[in-house]
Amino acid sequence: MTNNPVLFKSVPYDARKDFVPVAFLADVNGMLVVPGKSSIRSIKDLVQQARSQPDSINWGSWGAGSSSHLVLGTVERALDVSMTHVPYKNTPDLAHAIYSGEVSASISIYSLAQGHIEQHAIRPIAVMGEKRLPFLPDVPTFAEQGVPLTATLWYGLFAPAATPSQHVTAMNAAVNQAIRNAAAANRFDPKWFSPRALTQPEFATFVDQEIGVWGKVVRQSGIKLD
Repeated sequence: MTNNPVLFKSVPYDARKDFVPVAFLADVNGMLVVPGKSSIRSIKDLVQQARSQPDSINWGSWGAGSSSHLVLGTVERALDVSMTHVPYKNTPDLAHAIYSGEVSASISIYSLAQGHIEQHAIRPIAVMGEKRLPFLPDVPTFAEQGVPLTATLWYGLFAPAATPSQHVTAMNAAVNQAIRNAAAANRFDPKWFSPRALTQPEFATFVDQEIGVWGKVVRQSGIKLD
């Protein structure tokens, strides 16, 4: 929704005109991870190895043009380093590739990486967003390590643009009621998802801002798919 308008010269839809933002669901904690046995402990280490040992760094993503691809492409451009991109068909395959050492680095979300992180099979070395995560206080952000990246990962609910406004409003109210419900909130692990109740206009403004944010990420990464 936010990446394709910039990644592709032409797409069969207009993200702003063909869809209506209905409700924000949750922020997702994204991070740069490496195998637990790796000597890499920071983005600086990653860059130093890539420069001192050309072609030694393979970084995995969950597909060409995915957010994981764009983020690591941004690292390459921002720090003037070359690494080999290895796209995987799905996130479980990518997670296996990381903890097995098949790839040197990747973007992951905490819900997929938590067990491996706790068992020291995967090591997080940078977190997405503007602030460090409270449960990983020793892991710096990308920006703290010289990469101009503050983008985040999130889930939201959209509908066709022709959906009657009263239905959009009703769906937004229902989602927000569920988010505010204590029983529902207890089902969310705050390390995995951080629900936020936004009004429909607030979510529409957020989406518009995110199209700009991820458009900048795409341009910084230099990635084009057509």
